[in-house]
Amino acid sequence: MTAQEIVFDGLSFGMKIVGDMYERNERFVTDMLKAAKTMDKAMPLLAPLLESAGDSSGPTGTVVIGLVRGNTQDRRDRPLGTSRRPRRDRACV
Repeated sequence: MTAQEIVFDGLSFGMKIVGDMYERNERFVTDMLKAAKTMDKAMPLLAPLLESAGDSSGPTGTVVIGLVRGNTQDRRDRPLGTSRRPRRDRACV
């Protein structure tokens, strides 16, 4: 199994299943937190494999992050902390 398959077909798919079950009141918030912690612990292990598997043909897309006015969530959260880092050879703007 490749790192991409682990992330997309395993971890992300599992997160979606747990989220869908939560929306149907079949799971609790604690189950969603467990799934998120599992993904959070796996990403640092998978990140080097994902980086090495990527091609060097250049950027494949743009990531846009926005905030909602009045949002009171703790800013120490890192929603994309391990899932997307800037390329080392490119300047962040």
